[in-house]
Amino acid sequence: GTLDGIAVQRCINNLAESDSPRSSKSIRNIVIVLRAALQKAADLHLIRENPCDHVSLPKRHTKPAKALDSQQVEQFLCCARGIDEIYLLLLLAFSLGLRRGELAGLRWDDFDLQARTVYIHHNRVVAGGKVIDKSPKSAAGTRILAIGPKLAAELAPYRAKAAGPFVFSKKDGLPYN
Repeated sequence: GTLDGIAVQRCINNLAESDSPRSSKSIRNIVIVLRAALQKAADLHLIRENPCDHVSLPKRHTKPAKALDSQQVEQFLCCARGIDEIYLLLLLAFSLGLRRGELAGLRWDDFDLQARTVYIHHNRVVAGGKVIDKSPKSAAGTRILAIGPKLAAELAPYRAKAAGPFVFSKKDGLPYN
């Protein structure tokens, strides 16, 4: 047979509707690679037109996030209580809803325990094999969050014994990636 738009569409449909269907993201990635290869063939005049130009991709389906309930959060914190950095990481993640890069970039100077606030304006990420300290992606990512009295009280002893400027650091004070 020939590779035409109908054949490509059948392939997409089969991937989406088989007994073990691929996610819409996986199918989109497959079509991106196929489209690029067939476009090169069209550019070299090996085929008249790209068969991927008129295919329909499956709608994007995002699974709703599953949040932990308060009892599950308490269980996590209870299990982690004896492991200082893990406990602190989970406590801040659950209490403030910080992203991984925000937690890695968090500095003790960002906290004002008297005013009970934390200023989120650092994001520590790995890109191209290198660690990059940068601002959050959008203006909305830079924010000041309120911290309750209980959280402020729990943070104080950690701050007193900090090895360096970062909330999460190795024993030598250097931050984690």
